[in-house]
Amino acid sequence: MNVAAQTLSESLIQEGAAPLAVAAREQGDAVRGAILFSQQKLNCVKCHQSGAADLLGPDLNLLDQSATDSYIVESLLMPSKVIKKG
Repeated sequence: MNVAAQTLSESLIQEGAAPLAVAAREQGDAVRGAILFSQQKLNCVKCHQSGAADLLGPDLNLLDQSATDSYIVESLLMPSKVIKKG
């Protein structure tokens, strides 16, 4: 595939979750992430609202030890790849 024709998501998926997770830990900006998470056009809060019941996605404040940095990055890039029961 022509690299110029790839979308940002395709490029990030190709890069891999583990290196992206390392980069996020080293260079990430939690405040900027919180602002993006809250933006209506991205709709993150629609499925991941803290403390709400019966949402499509999990409450991200309650993630357990199995949610590694790589798992979270992969879930952002491919949200339907792994769907945990409950």
